[in-house]
Amino acid sequence: FMYPIAQVRKRAMLIYPLLSLMNDQAGRFRKAGLRHVILRGGLDKAERERRLRMIRDDESTSVITNVETLLAMHGRGELAMFSGTIELAVIDEAHTAVTWGETFREAYTRLPELLDEIRPRMTLAFTATVDKEILEGIIRYIFSGERPYVIQASADRENIFYHSVR
Repeated sequence: FMYPIAQVRKRAMLIYPLLSLMNDQAGRFRKAGLRHVILRGGLDKAERERRLRMIRDDESTSVITNVETLLAMHGRGELAMFSGTIELAVIDEAHTAVTWGETFREAYTRLPELLDEIRPRMTLAFTATVDKEILEGIIRYIFSGERPYVIQASADRENIFYHSVR
């Protein structure tokens, strides 16, 4: 099931580790009036093809997905439709590539290969859970060992308060 690449416009791809996060983002996009498509596992062939057609026909500005879906698309030859058409790839909860990637979510170890095929102009990885080991893993699993520009701040945020009540 292939689409001519020239017909696909440039867009953002958001990669989440959990369906609940994908659905939350889709809800935010819906409220903001942003056209998007969710690609996830469990879709039957007709629904998957309908959603891919929506992307091809320029009915979305964003694709919300997970790494396992990208890997399955790669195996079916469908991932090529995104080659050079993704301006921005965003990996949310990027620490899961390290903490889950080697055991629970092995597809994360293939993320650099998938991103190489998609060829986004820019890749961003976000996490609130990072130490030196996790950061090095993110660099390895997401950025193929190439050191990205890193913005890091304290997890101590003034707008969050902890207290206990007896």
